[in-house]
Amino acid sequence: MRFSVSLRRRVGDGDFVERVRSWEAGGIGGLWIADHLGFVDPFVPLAAAAAVTTSMQLGTLVINHDFWHPALLARAMGTLAQLAPGRCTLGVGAGHAEVEYQALGLAYERPVVRVERMTALVDATCRLLAGDSVTSANAWFQLEQCALGDATPTVPVPLLIGGNGDRVLRLGATRADVVGFTGFTSGTGQRHTELSHFSWRGLSERMAFMRDHAAGRAVATNLLVQRVVVTDDPVGSLTEWLQGGSIAVDDLLDCPFALVGSRSYISDQLARLASIGIDDVTVFEDSAPALLEVIEHLGG
Repeated sequence: MRFSVSLRRRVGDGDFVERVRSWEAGGIGGLWIADHLGFVDPFVPLAAAAAVTTSMQLGTLVINHDFWHPALLARAMGTLAQLAPGRCTLGVGAGHAEVEYQALGLAYERPVVRVERMTALVDATCRLLAGDSVTSANAWFQLEQCALGDATPTVPVPLLIGGNGDRVLRLGATRADVVGFTGFTSGTGQRHTELSHFSWRGLSERMAFMRDHAAGRAVATNLLVQRVVVTDDPVGSLTEWLQGGSIAVDDLLDCPFALVGSRSYISDQLARLASIGIDDVTVFEDSAPALLEVIEHLGG
């Protein structure tokens, strides 16, 4: 199992390079950056990380397809992949934060439309990254004998599809090299929407759905964990974190998306995730110190 960090903090505070180097030295094998309005650009910090790491995997978790034209997305990822050959993954999702669409003046379409558009973007972007000259016309973008030229990567770039809904997981099962599980349902109007599959049972159901549609095709898996805290008071820690949220504390005390408890407890939960087939556990940056502590415990 690989352990990864999803960057959330500013990168201009002077210690970004030191943070990335310390994560790699401590056993963190991957760095992911999301594509959210109000966060840092995903590709610039990944390029900086490529220059100061040797083995760390780098990728987007995940690109919002509605923010990009496929040629520009392929150019950005192809350039990054040249800086770190064999270490880059393109992660794409269907977009779930309606407030970001409103801020950009974009229509927040129904899930079926968003996934149709995402599928078209994935098709075109992957063909461009493979070195093809692409001609394509649809309701969202056009390409006319478009090719990346000098931005074409020298090593294939794996594709990750991340999300939770049936359409997204079906696309990931049939097209992606990696499927990322989030545990929440988008489009409900809430900031992080409905935590519909946050339980072990929910995760197992989503994984089984994906595997059924993969039909024997080899697909790696990623899990985005929302919280990791090493503590002797998990109830108190979770209560403070939730602050009156819509999910009960009891539902998070044994939950794959919130690993809160002793080092031994979290180690056992990670082993449980590995046993059901999770290949990469990703945590947000504020949970990185706790994850590093657990990794050290596992090594001991």
